[in-house]
Amino acid sequence: MTLSLIDVPRCLKVQESYVGPPRTSSGSGRKTPLVEAMAWGGTPAYRRQAVKECLDTISVLRGYREPMTGEKWLTPAESERRLLAQVNGIIALGPRALDQVIELALDPDVPDPGRVFAVLFVVGCVSGREWLDRARDIFVAAVLRNAAESGAAVEALSLSVNPELATFLTSFLGDERPRLRAASIRILAFRGALTEADWVDAMNHPDVTLVAAALSAPLRGYDRSSCARVLQPLFARLDAEWLVRPALRAGLSLRLNAAHACAVRIAQSDPSWADAANIVAMFGNLSDAPHVRALLDGPGIEAGVRAAAILGSIGLVPDLLEVLHRADLASETAVLVKQALAAITGIPFTDVADAARALDLWSQHASGFHAGVRYRQGRPLTLEALLQLLRAGSGLRSVRQNLYLELLAATESQVPPFSAYDFVRVQADSLRHIERWLAELRVPH
Repeated sequence: MTLSLIDVPRCLKVQESYVGPPRTSSGSGRKTPLVEAMAWGGTPAYRRQAVKECLDTISVLRGYREPMTGEKWLTPAESERRLLAQVNGIIALGPRALDQVIELALDPDVPDPGRVFAVLFVVGCVSGREWLDRARDIFVAAVLRNAAESGAAVEALSLSVNPELATFLTSFLGDERPRLRAASIRILAFRGALTEADWVDAMNHPDVTLVAAALSAPLRGYDRSSCARVLQPLFARLDAEWLVRPALRAGLSLRLNAAHACAVRIAQSDPSWADAANIVAMFGNLSDAPHVRALLDGPGIEAGVRAAAILGSIGLVPDLLEVLHRADLASETAVLVKQALAAITGIPFTDVADAARALDLWSQHASGFHAGVRYRQGRPLTLEALLQLLRAGSGLRSVRQNLYLELLAATESQVPPFSAYDFVRVQADSLRHIERWLAELRVPH
């Protein structure tokens, strides 16, 4: 039976975690100078202060959950354990503490997204529906009054694990307020609880706020043909990059031909728009190497270099080396080219001083690579290699989420779920599930 949280969010039953009511003071004890200096108000006052400080600590530690540049994805684990310890402390103080939490949720004058996150996350770790219903007004108010508080509310309920949240949030899908519906869609999508019917309804809604929210949904388990029909109109929305980009990523996750064709078309005119060049590369078709090569000769050179690193075609290495030989090459672009060469081959091109030495280095190692294979860090880019990069590569969320998107694309969204925005322990469990799934995939049936 779970009585406390250690490194992963769980639902706690208040009465089973409750330490009991505060002791009443007999009043016979002599007041010491220390007690008088602290303005001691008894155990109830001490508990109220403890609840407030726990909330403040959760608010601060929320910002420590995202790895910084140079950090591993495991780095936030200690901060997350501290965050969950604060949740334990509040719930252990019982119903009065939770009443206080709800009272402290919203500052009437100053938006406080950290406090909103803390309160809704605590409530989301309490078993049952009672406290969720008590927090309903907090969720609604936060979503409607301020973008930062809305984001905090979405984050908190996305990470919470109360199974009652699905029905709680579904009740908002028919609400007339688009922002509230969109927030609920995003949370349900993150939790893998958005039904295909609700997804289709949101995608076909005239309010693009709902469309953008629905585009965050993983499409695993949805009908592939239906998804293709729903996404198709968005591929032509060349007036709205903020919609086309997630639409292309959604199409990539299912490996839709229409998404690939759209990304190629956009990349030919503006490779950075909607991240088109990178999306072409993430499809993983070595036959797209000529499209990437063409970008190396135009104004989209940097987008082309990044795409080359993702595609991993050995056939593009000579083209990248030729770029290094250009007399007018900007120093920043040269660094990017060397990084791309290293990303493909695993050879330390970033350490070479000039183009001639880079060419010599490649001449020494070229025979070890094969034209019909994609490479990443010098190794054939298999599903197992992508999983290993999720385990040992960059800790940046955006990089890891793109690696997972490549896994989705390679399997048409059959691979088990994963999110770089989850708690570290949840991510570790997800990676183990993926590993077992890949092992079963390799076993003949």
